[in-house]
Order: sequence, then structure tokens, then C-alpha cells
Amino acid sequence: MGLSMLLSVCSEYGIEHDIKYNSTKSNVMIFSCKKLKDIHIPNFLLNGETLPRVSKYKHLGHVITEDLCHSDDISRQYKRIYAQGNALIQKFYMCTESVKCTLFKSYCTSLYTCQLWCCCRAESMRKLCVAYNNVFRFLCNEPRDCSASCMFVSRGLPTCKMLIRKKCV
Repeated sequence: MGLSMLLSVCSEYGIEHDIKYNSTKSNVMIFSCKKLKDIHIPNFLLNGETLPRVSKYKHLGHVITEDLCHSDDISRQYKRIYAQGNALIQKFYMCTESVKCTLFKSYCTSLYTCQLWCCCRAESMRKLCVAYNNVFRFLCNEPRDCSASCMFVSRGLPTCKMLIRKKCV
């Protein structure tokens, strides 16, 4: 009821002030709890057009889901780490180790929106750390059985968990 009234007021305001709202770029996401899962959700209108209901949406680069679980955003992040890392490995395989470390730090340690990852599956975080470790391991030609923490600490770089803790403080 409240959201419908708010959208109605916005539509009226837009008509009065010659403002057009783009209803194709607007979506509705319902964050529901288990107790209210059987409740009927009405259609919401903006400028007479029904707004689509979505279960996940990308806003400012962060994937928001209706269950408020951040596994989709973490998945986006580790795929990005693999993509950036593969580009670094292919283009800069002949560079010195210090250059590779600087490039890795610049391109693979920017975990934007990780401060929002309060509720996620342990499997998603494990995959993120594996991606982070593997990319650096391949970039520096380290064997697969070497210690990840020693690999980072010996070069003055943060481990995956250190990086997330540092960004969240």
C-alpha cells in the first residue's frame, strides 16, 4: 500500500513538473521473511506501467538479491579476479617479479563492496580466496603446493582474508 502510494505521488509530481520517469529502468524487489512468504504482493505502477519484479539486481556494481545473500556478488568478484589475472599473466609474463606484484596489487586487490558481504556462504568465500591465490601463483610461476600465506607475506602482499579484513575495518 505504502509503495503504491509513493509511486502514485511520484507520477503525479512528474506530470505537474514535466518530468518523465523511465519505468523500463525501474524494478521492484521484495525482501520478504519466511513468515510472510504466502502474502499476495500487488503489481506496482509508475506512469501507468507495471514495474517488473526481480529477484536480483546490479546497483552501482554490487549484486543485490532478495534473500540478502551476497554469494552472487562474491561470484562476480572472483570471476573478475580470474579475468584480470589471466590478462596480467598473458601480457606481463616476461616482467620482473616486483612489476608483477605491483600489477597484481593494482588489478586484483580492489574488492569493491566487500564491506557489504556480511551474510554469505563459506563456499563462496573459499572460491574467492582460491581464485586470488591461483592467479598470483600462476603470475609468479609458483608451484601449486606452495603455501599461499608464505607466498604473499614474503612479497609484502596481503592474503585474501587479510585483504577482506582490512577493507571491512
